[in-house]
Amino acid sequence: MIEIRKMGLGDAAAVANLTEQLGYPANVNKTLQRIKLIANMAANCIFVALANEQVVGWTHAFYTVRIESDPFVEIGGLVVDAAHRNKQIGKKLILQVIDWARETNVQMLKVRCNVIRTESHVFYERAGFNLSKSQKIFEMKILS
Repeated sequence: MIEIRKMGLGDAAAVANLTEQLGYPANVNKTLQRIKLIANMAANCIFVALANEQVVGWTHAFYTVRIESDPFVEIGGLVVDAAHRNKQIGKKLILQVIDWARETNVQMLKVRCNVIRTESHVFYERAGFNLSKSQKIFEMKILS
């Protein structure tokens, strides 16, 4: 039985571990600070998936407003523990985000996915997403 609930501060260690599985360096203290910050932002949602009371997945999504398009919700991150994949856990996390998005009358859910994560592309297509475009992301470090 899989349970989906809001992410809490006590989930930081498990969330950091799963974040490492996504390929991002993570530590518990920084993860805890990010959870605190996101949990206090009304335009964001964070959920965890539990199997036998253990965190086996998480997702973060946020409400987005842009000049050129209607508001939408974007999944900023989603991961399921490698040992628990292919059990509909990711789909359940997406459905929770959809429920959250409906509360704000948003009618579009988007997700960005690295081009090298071909297994994730298949997952999102099976979950009902359609590929709408490919793009490059540019970054600039802001020095203090």
